[in-house]
Amino acid sequence: MLIKKLYSVVKISKLKIWMDSCTTKQSRIACSLSTEFDKLGYDYYITARDIDYNYSYLKQVFKIDFYPVGRLGHTREEKLLIYTERVKELTEIILEKEGKPDVVTSLTSPGAARVAFGLKIPIITYSDTPHAFAVWRLTMPLTTYALIPISVPKESALKWGVKEENLYIYDGVDELAWTKNAKYDRDVPKELNLTEDDHYCIFRPDEAVSSYFMDNPDLSPKLPVNALIVKKVIENYPDHKIVVFPRYKEQTKYFKDQWGSKIIIPKKAVDTISLMKFADLVVSGGGTMTRESALIGTPSVNCVQLDLLDPDRYLQNHGLPLFYEPNIEKAADLTVKILKNPDKYRIKDTSKILENMESLNDVILRILEEKF
Repeated sequence: MLIKKLYSVVKISKLKIWMDSCTTKQSRIACSLSTEFDKLGYDYYITARDIDYNYSYLKQVFKIDFYPVGRLGHTREEKLLIYTERVKELTEIILEKEGKPDVVTSLTSPGAARVAFGLKIPIITYSDTPHAFAVWRLTMPLTTYALIPISVPKESALKWGVKEENLYIYDGVDELAWTKNAKYDRDVPKELNLTEDDHYCIFRPDEAVSSYFMDNPDLSPKLPVNALIVKKVIENYPDHKIVVFPRYKEQTKYFKDQWGSKIIIPKKAVDTISLMKFADLVVSGGGTMTRESALIGTPSVNCVQLDLLDPDRYLQNHGLPLFYEPNIEKAADLTVKILKNPDKYRIKDTSKILENMESLNDVILRILEEKF
């Protein structure tokens, strides 16, 4: 299939789309898009990086085929070496297996951007994390079309060379794509031996080895910053179940060594949207899970070691139950307070709040329709 030149008005008869996924969030986006692509008759394939539960999500939860390519690097040197290996593997998939796609979509994947640029493949890049300056700097100058939520200042993208006419701003958050019409399975907690009578909360540690945290001396994968919150919950609510989703092996070891059978660490991925729906609270040192939780009405506490994230502020302004507290001791106190009466903070039905928000997927589909 010949790739369409950007100035051409000739429509491609059947689009072939490459989606690259470097995290579980990106896999959620790719899988939600795949459902729409199936309806439209588009061809597509997914490449994915090995990071925490990503492969398990794709296999066990999403049940979708993908090419496993690359893994997470923990140091600058390791990140660079793994990047070069991944670029080679991604290129080989195109040249030897899939052929050249008409377009690639990714959440600021440096590997996908470099390969697509080198092979003259149009690039659709989406992101809600301008604080991830390293990957923005490596991807935004190469992208053909950039998508950011309305909460992120457009200057964040324009300063890296994105042309204003190719910048798409949508009135929503990324996580809306798979939460707005989510179906909840009451049996999912049972996969972790949780009964309907159990009260439980969900914890996600910080992103200590992300590029934007590597210079922070207070963050280490061996000592999760929100571990103190887990400790406080165990002390104040000994009968409360705690589900922890570690990001790294070091975090898994830490939580097991500290609390053993007092906490639940899933061995494989589960449908976390359903799990969060029936939880009392979600606490995270990142952003995705707290936004997912808030969108479906379950209270969440974000203790990320950054300023309040733009998409989080957007959800707060819409009245959704997302709380921000970077001070870990104060976050622990807030967690204990919410768990005393979680229903006071829960929103049982968020559909009215979400109905006027715009989905990232809708914007991507519009670009594919209009530009290809």
